Amino acid sequence: MKSKIQIAIASLIAIAGLGATGYFKMQQIQIDQQVAAAKVTLAKKEKQVDNIATVEHKQKIKNDPVAKINEKQENEIKLMQNNGQALFKLLYTMKDGETQTDLDIRNKNLPRYATNEALTQTGLNSKSIKETKEFKNVVEHINMELSTSPADNHGIYSGVIAENSVQSSINFVGKRNKTDWYLFKYDSNTNKFIQFTLLGFNFTHAD
Repeated sequence: MKSKIQIAIASLIAIAGLGATGYFKMQQIQIDQQVAAAKVTLAKKEKQVDNIATVEHKQKIKNDPVAKINEKQENEIKLMQNNGQALFKLLYTMKDGETQTDLDIRNKNLPRYATNEALTQTGLNSKSIKETKEFKNVVEHINMELSTSPADNHGIYSGVIAENSVQSSINFVGKRNKTDWYLFKYDSNTNKFIQFTLLGFNFTHAD
């Protein structure tokens, strides 16, 4: 008799447990559905806010010539920065016999190479093509900082680019941080760098 009672109690507990598990699973499903619905609603609200902000911004720019000019210059500077980053996107691992475009705007004592894609993006023509098998110095590009003045009447920006890099060599142990400074001119009409000056060496883009 006692064992039957124990079995009955155990069965009730098991049934209650299954019921509770099922209940909590249903609750979790409902919560998940509510969260998903809330995310959809939030996304719609955010899109509405973005659309309103875009319309208001366009209206403001339309009615404010100064703001329109400022935004145009900001966009041109962003494009100039992107082109600058492309220009200083360097390859520092070269395979034997691999041909790359040599950037002659750089210090002759430090052979550094930019991809053809970078040259195309910036509009810079190559001065020479050469086969690279090995070289003593390797310069790894870190980043680029750009300071610029407002464009002149012809849409030409002037400024300074500071390129931060790390130099390693078989001639010394470890790495050395290095910063090169370039004076430049940038044509916002063609979105190209048209002149660089580095340590007295002038490089002018030729169409």
